[in-house]
Amino acid sequence: MQRETTTEAITRPRCIHVIKNGNRCKLIAKNGECCYRHEQRAECPICFESINKLDKKILPCGHGFHTDCLCVWFVTADTCPVCRVENSGDMFVKFRNLVADNLRERYKDAIDSLEEDIQVLRRRRQRHVIMDDDE
Repeated sequence: MQRETTTEAITRPRCIHVIKNGNRCKLIAKNGECCYRHEQRAECPICFESINKLDKKILPCGHGFHTDCLCVWFVTADTCPVCRVENSGDMFVKFRNLVADNLRERYKDAIDSLEEDIQVLRRRRQRHVIMDDDE
């Protein structure tokens, strides 16, 4: 068996599997995604359960997840759970941002009113603290 040269090994795609310590597998991908070791047992880095091809979402950075796990993650973040690359173009993140913007617009008056009330209460508290210091 002939060894590959260094440049050939670099240009071939690496396995997209992420092992439990958070590092990416260093083996060469056999089918464009996973190496021979991880092809049958690719795991979701969020829940560590095996992923089948029908329930798999691969982000632009190459990390793969269960669709449900990724949806839950995208509720609070728009980055890859493994490498933290931003995914603001993902349809889930776009939808979340659209809903958030819609809610902000709908409840703008209520939010403004609450912010004004907070400012008034802070001023009162500050006056009260100053008066206590004078005594």
